[in-house]
Amino acid sequence: MKSAAVFVVKRMSGCKTAMNTLHPRDLNFFTRYLVFKRSVCWALLGIGIALNLAVWKFYRPTVDESLTPQIVVSSQLESGPEFPGITSENAGSIASTTEANDRNSTGNRITAGISQATFETAQHPLVPLLEIADQALVEIEKNVNDYSATLTSQVFYEGKLREEKCLFCKIRHARVLPDGKKIPFSAYIRFLKPQPLVGQEAIWVDGWHQGNLVAHIGGWGNVMRFYIDPDGSLAMEGNRHPIRDIGMRNLIVKMQEVGRRDREQQPCQVNIRRHLQINDRPCTLLEIIHPEQQPHFEFHIARIYLDDERSIPIAYEGFLWPEIKGGSPRLLEKYYYTDIKLNIGLQDLDFDPANQEYNYPAR
Repeated sequence: MKSAAVFVVKRMSGCKTAMNTLHPRDLNFFTRYLVFKRSVCWALLGIGIALNLAVWKFYRPTVDESLTPQIVVSSQLESGPEFPGITSENAGSIASTTEANDRNSTGNRITAGISQATFETAQHPLVPLLEIADQALVEIEKNVNDYSATLTSQVFYEGKLREEKCLFCKIRHARVLPDGKKIPFSAYIRFLKPQPLVGQEAIWVDGWHQGNLVAHIGGWGNVMRFYIDPDGSLAMEGNRHPIRDIGMRNLIVKMQEVGRRDREQQPCQVNIRRHLQINDRPCTLLEIIHPEQQPHFEFHIARIYLDDERSIPIAYEGFLWPEIKGGSPRLLEKYYYTDIKLNIGLQDLDFDPANQEYNYPAR
C-alpha cells in the first residue's frame, strides 16, 4: 500500500512538473483545444434540443375529430326552438308549465309522474327532486354494472375557464357478486383532446396500487408509468373533482348531497323540461336555481339531464352568478356522457396497465 501511494504522488508531481515546463505556444494550443471542445459540446446540445423539438412537433399525438363529439343540446319538437342560452332573466322560463303535458309526454320511469306543479306545491321544491335522485340511484345500482362512454367536460378552475376536454372512459361500479367476491369501483380513461393531453391514460381502482392512480403521458415522452395520489396537486391540475368521482352514478350522488344540504336553506326554484336531446338521446331536464347569491350555495344554476329511455343521468351543467347584474351566468362545470354502452362485461384486465390494448410503458 505504501509503495502504491508513493507511486501516485510521484505521478502527480510529474504531471505538475510537466505542466510547468510547457512552452507558452503549447499552452496556447491547449487552451484553444479546450475552447473548441466546449464549443462542440454546446453545438451538439443545441442539435439535440432541435431534434427533440422537431420530433415533438411532427410526431406528437393529434386530435382525432371523429372521436370527439360535438355536444348539441336542443329541442326534440320539430316546431320547437333550439335550446335557449340562459341569462338571469330567462333562467326560469325554460320550465314546462302544463301539468297534463308533463305527465303524459315522456317514457322516463322516474319522472313520468312529475310536473312543474309538483315542485311548486311541495313543502320544499328540493324534496321531489331528492325523491327523483333516490329513484335514479336505485335504477343505476339495479340495472347498470359497467359501461364505456365518451366524456366531454369543461370546468372553471383557479380563476379561469379551462379548455374543453374529451376522453374515452370505462367505468365499473362497486358491487358484491353472488359468490361473495367484491368488485371495487374502477375507472379507466384515455384523453382524446385537447392536443397536449392526447394519448394520456389513467387507471384508478379502489384499493389497488396503494390507492394511487396509474398514469402515463402521451407521445414520444411515454417512457415510464407514474403512480399518483388521486387527490394530489398533479392529478387535480385543471380538475374540480378527483378521478374517483367520475361516472354517471356519481352525478346522482352529487345531486343528492347538494340537494340535502341546500334543502336546509331558504327555498329555491326547481324546473322540469321535457323534449330535449343531447345529441341523439331524448332527455328530461331538471334544473335548480338559487336566485340570490349566498355563501352556503355552491352554484347559481345546476342542470341534470336524465335519459328518458334508460333512466340514467347523462349530463350535468353548473353555473355561477353573473359578474354584473343582468349578465349571463358563468359556467362552473359541465359533463356530458355520449356514445354510452351499458353492461359490456368489463373485467379486471380492463383496469390493468398491462392490457395490450393500452399504451402503458413497461414498469
